[in-house]
Amino acid sequence: MDEPLARLNLPVRDEAQCAHALRAAVLPYVDWPRVMNTARPWIEAVRAQPAPFWAMESLLKEYPISSAEGLALMRLAESLLRVPDTATAMRLTADQLSRADFEAHDDRAHPWFANVSAAAIALSKRVLPGDESAGSPSLWQRLGARTVVGAAVRAVQLLGRQFVFGETIESAGDRAARMREHAASLRFSFDMLGEGARTAADAQRYHYSYLHAIEHANTRAQGVPTYEADGVSIKLSALHPRYEEAQRERVMTELVPRVIALADAAARGGIPLTIDAEESDRLELSLDVFEAVLREAVRQHPHWHGLGLAVQAYQTRAIDVVNTVVQLATTHNTRVMMRLVKGAYWDAEIKRAQERGLSSYPVFTRKVSTDVSYLACAERLFSHRDAIY
Repeated sequence: MDEPLARLNLPVRDEAQCAHALRAAVLPYVDWPRVMNTARPWIEAVRAQPAPFWAMESLLKEYPISSAEGLALMRLAESLLRVPDTATAMRLTADQLSRADFEAHDDRAHPWFANVSAAAIALSKRVLPGDESAGSPSLWQRLGARTVVGAAVRAVQLLGRQFVFGETIESAGDRAARMREHAASLRFSFDMLGEGARTAADAQRYHYSYLHAIEHANTRAQGVPTYEADGVSIKLSALHPRYEEAQRERVMTELVPRVIALADAAARGGIPLTIDAEESDRLELSLDVFEAVLREAVRQHPHWHGLGLAVQAYQTRAIDVVNTVVQLATTHNTRVMMRLVKGAYWDAEIKRAQERGLSSYPVFTRKVSTDVSYLACAERLFSHRDAIY
């Protein structure tokens, strides 16, 4: 395996200095009156058209994430479907619902939905196991634990439809096709939830799943230009059980060929393939893998410009990553897709930095700094349209 052109070294930057430099570079050039004039009608239109009463927006309006009730519901939505047995699911549901007051609510936009949902959740609090001092059997015992948990799981599944497009790539593709009937310009990038290989067998299973997803996307993209086709996103940590800096030599030898095989399949079908972001301590390793795959993709498929990378704006090194990828695209005389996102592992990044006693965090601790970083990265991407899509 060829070595990267230069071993990438992006030291963690001091948050305050980084945020100050980004503000100085971006904010003076933002036309704030134009921003507000553009955004105001969008916001007013959303507020004038309340979401359907079954939509996630209504539930979050009733129980905001900042409230104890909203936090309890989100914890259940994230964890309940992963609980393997009824007894544990019962204890988890009872624990979370007991932490908040679901009977105090106010949703004037959808009072019927608010009343029904609040009543159902409040009833669940009373029928789930809690204080067992009373001698008579509780309602949850008379109804049956599986009945109560089944209802809770079904409710969580309905919430999950806001975040999970489908349980299979086929069902997700069908749903995307239905949505495109109403908005033809929609484009999708499909990924899988819960990725993360712990064994070689896990990595092999994810590799086959990714290949299947790519082949399915290929069949739907017949004759469609790469930039207009739906794509597939992959996580490197799902393709190797020891995806970490300490195992760099192993990763470059074993993982890179797997990713090249996926890129080859995507290139032959003319669809985008995006490498998703990982935690900050894997950043340099991810960039090295990306460059190795990019080099091979340019050699094998010089006319395919579908290889992409996700960049997290909340990392203090986000602008450095953008600059690095622009340089790689220029060096290899190709164009790279980049997806700019806010970031998804903030809590874990903070906790890991605290455990290691680091002098600074690898992510911004203030949302406004992440916002400025996002603007700075977006501006840099737009200024290099020849190298970035």
